[in-house]
Amino acid sequence: SSNEIEDTRIEYNLPNSYILYVGSEQSRKNFIFIIKAFYRLKKKYNLNDLKLIKAGSPQISDAQRNKIFDLIKELNLQKDVIFTNYVSEEYLVNLYNAADIFVYPSLYEGFGLPPLEAMACGCPVITSNTSSLPEVVGDAGIMIDPFDVDSLTESMHKILTDNDLKKELSKKSLERAKFFNWEKTANQTLEVYEDVLNNK
Repeated sequence: SSNEIEDTRIEYNLPNSYILYVGSEQSRKNFIFIIKAFYRLKKKYNLNDLKLIKAGSPQISDAQRNKIFDLIKELNLQKDVIFTNYVSEEYLVNLYNAADIFVYPSLYEGFGLPPLEAMACGCPVITSNTSSLPEVVGDAGIMIDPFDVDSLTESMHKILTDNDLKKELSKKSLERAKFFNWEKTANQTLEVYEDVLNNK
């Protein structure tokens, strides 16, 4: 509800407009790539009020994390990149709902649950055109090359400035998310077990 989202805004001091990433800061997650694209987006289009929110535990060493902080300082983004660290499911769903865009340009994923969570909240998704992510997102999101910073920059700008596209992606996201549910997963798993047992 709007009240729950507003409570989350207050709890985490959320800005009115932000791009969201949920996950660790491990190299395969490509978080530094997000920071660089976000910097180009703000600089090229003068989006002074736009913020980047990173939710989730870092899962890297302090030395590795300091390199990320050094980059943020070098790009003068200290006030624009917000780290929430771990967020409970109660608040996480509201972070998804309040975000303008969810970005997930991971280099490799076995499945990719965060994009699916974002889609279930109707949040427009930009993700990689690699590994399992296209299969998860389908045509409900925008696929980019996870090595092409300009591609992510321009895709974010397109969603931020094209309301029709944003609404279309939101609608498609909700529909796409319906294909994935735990009951369906359980039934398909049961079918596999039954097939194996019947063919012994």
